Amino acid sequence: MLQPALKIRWHSAERRKGVVRPAPTPSSGCGRSCKLMRSASSDRGTGFSAIELMIVVAVIGLIIGMATMAISSYMPTLRADSALQMMVTALRQARMSSVDQRRAFLVTFRGTNEILVQQQPICGDPACPAPCSGSCPLNPIADLFLPNTVSYMVTPGVPDTPDGLGNSRPVTMCTAMPCMVTFQSDGTMLNPSTMLTINGTVFLGISGQSPATARAVTIMGATGRIKGYRYNGTVWN
Repeated sequence: MLQPALKIRWHSAERRKGVVRPAPTPSSGCGRSCKLMRSASSDRGTGFSAIELMIVVAVIGLIIGMATMAISSYMPTLRADSALQMMVTALRQARMSSVDQRRAFLVTFRGTNEILVQQQPICGDPACPAPCSGSCPLNPIADLFLPNTVSYMVTPGVPDTPDGLGNSRPVTMCTAMPCMVTFQSDGTMLNPSTMLTINGTVFLGISGQSPATARAVTIMGATGRIKGYRYNGTVWN
């Protein structure tokens, strides 16, 4: 009989002192399982579902596919531009070298996509020791090949360049391949058979592709001027 009275008096003393105990939290009786369920629910709220991940993967795949198609359609144009740059660079370097070194440089257009550059030796060179009887072997300078699928060709339906040097053949300086031209020490371009100045055009293209892949390089024999042209499907520029 003393314990209830003591308990009541203890609680009364606490109330008089202003001590407030928190109300007991009702227990649901689920214990650890409820904690796991609340944790799983929280995880679902901050993560991604399988459907969301599938949608993201599908969108990324679509973007990659579109980019691949765009690059594939543009690759022939890139190869044609690369071939044009290679041709212009090879010819200009041959001409500049002939002027700088005061000797002739022979350029040969061979096969369907090869550019061979050779230097004419001078009597007394290691390759042509004196006395120079007969012809001395040419010194090889560069042997280049146009990028894959690009070749010497006149693209059907594409007109002549603005320089108007003709387009009856892929390399108009000669009637047949291989075709050889010589850059002299004064910068002019000659036909090595006649030793006369000659003008001409080298046409490049990709078989089976759009006319917009047509390229051309014109050379003025008297001045040695070398100019590259790109066809945009309508005009040369």
